[in-house]
Amino acid sequence: MFKKFFCKALVVLAIMITLTTLLSVSALAVEENTVMTVYTKDLDEEIYKEFDNFEDGWVFLIEKYTTYFDVFDVKLYADWVAPNGCFYYTNEDGDEVGTDKGRLAVGISWYDEGGAYDHNQINIDLNGHKIDRNLKNPTKNGSVFLIESGSVRIFDSSEAQTGMITGGNNTGNGGAFLVDNGAFNIEKSAILLDGGTITGNYAANGAGIYWNSDGLLIITDGAITGNHATEKGGGVYFDDWGGIYIGGTPVIKDNYIKGTSKQSNLYLADTDVVLKLTRDQDEAFNIQHIPDIPLSEGAQIGISTIGDDEKLTDENSLFREEDFTYFFPDDTTHFVRSVHSEEEGVTSYDLYYTSWQNENKRAPRVTNVSIKDSNLVKGFDLDPDKQILTLTVANNKHDYFNMMGLDKLVSLEFNDERYYLARVGNPLNLHEGQQYRIMADNGTYVLLVVNIVPEGGKWADAQDPY
Repeated sequence: MFKKFFCKALVVLAIMITLTTLLSVSALAVEENTVMTVYTKDLDEEIYKEFDNFEDGWVFLIEKYTTYFDVFDVKLYADWVAPNGCFYYTNEDGDEVGTDKGRLAVGISWYDEGGAYDHNQINIDLNGHKIDRNLKNPTKNGSVFLIESGSVRIFDSSEAQTGMITGGNNTGNGGAFLVDNGAFNIEKSAILLDGGTITGNYAANGAGIYWNSDGLLIITDGAITGNHATEKGGGVYFDDWGGIYIGGTPVIKDNYIKGTSKQSNLYLADTDVVLKLTRDQDEAFNIQHIPDIPLSEGAQIGISTIGDDEKLTDENSLFREEDFTYFFPDDTTHFVRSVHSEEEGVTSYDLYYTSWQNENKRAPRVTNVSIKDSNLVKGFDLDPDKQILTLTVANNKHDYFNMMGLDKLVSLEFNDERYYLARVGNPLNLHEGQQYRIMADNGTYVLLVVNIVPEGGKWADAQDPY
């Protein structure tokens, strides 16, 4: 109890992921007062146990983890809250097992004569419950989990999808998950977020997940939201090792720099980090199988990078033309764009995170405008140096401008003497200048300021223009 009281914070959970077939313990009826079930098997033995307290369940799991079992299925039947903000578990011999400085821990100092137990995997079904570090104030080693080897899958089988990982509050990096094997000569780590929510965590960097590991982060569902970093990566801080696979309908948004309204969701801290779509393939380590789950409607991923003009993909990313629409820039002075290329009849798409300033310097500039709908647009004035376009709109028809869209009203001629269809959003306010982010039909972006003024200098009541 003396050691437990003075334990100062964070949990090691070195973990592995599998998408191989799992035995569903959800179908089994459990005894009253069960808070956790653990299932595992090897070629000769199958084990299923129910626990009425988390300490016994976690110690049992970790002690089996360090033997010869490979895959572990864990299911929660109650909220798992750290007493006084500290997880501290011991076995019958009084040895600390599965916790480290207050954190749930997997992968630290687990060696046999053959090396580390780094290929084992733990699948945690939140089942509508929470794992809560329960830290109200910033604390050294204040993460919920510490992962130094192995893999973990987090998911939530509950219908309401209320499972969460919360309550991390770290003075250092990593609020919910600290994934860091950089100081250890051991194998790679992996996390699969396949459901549940990572929320209400705090850290210097990576309040949701801080990643500094030679491994893979795979995100196919669930949410990382409502976390706060004092520096970068309120949602995820991904450093210079490993790679990120993204698919399905994940939500990574509304994570902030602490004390500000500035979003910092998925932050790529190294120019070599590559985003890839999840797809059907085997990997050479840890994760036995990566699912083929393309990004789809509902996915929302805020992103920013260490640089102002970064390519986020490579030839193995397999992004589709529409996939860039699921990403949005954390910094409104930047944007996310898709650029396509052709090689031997195959079209590929790359994702870029680019500042408007950099893009506008090298993009074609609008050099002339022609009116396509003289019934609405009565005239224009273009300042080619400042890239400001002023449109004079019939003073009794401005309400219909929103219905038409700029590309239906004017054609824009660029300095390469080609005409492009400009894909632009509708103006938000017809009475003030509006900055348009324009994509020409060749995939090039142009930044153009459009002012809309009424004919005769005064707006009249809107009437049907036709």
